[in-house]
Amino acid sequence: MKWYGDVHVDPLGMHLKLKDMTWANLMRIQLGDLMSAFAVTDARDRPQLKKLL
Repeated sequence: MKWYGDVHVDPLGMHLKLKDMTWANLMRIQLGDLMSAFAVTDARDRPQLKKLL
């Protein structure tokens, strides 16, 4: 499979670290589904990533 942009980013939630856990519930509410979202740097990669998921 050929990717056009940079390597896609794994679930975004894996890259977030809170310094103060008192904000954890608020962040979970605000970010919701984005925590399990993937990111691509080139729109042409989106359909390919969707097929993999």
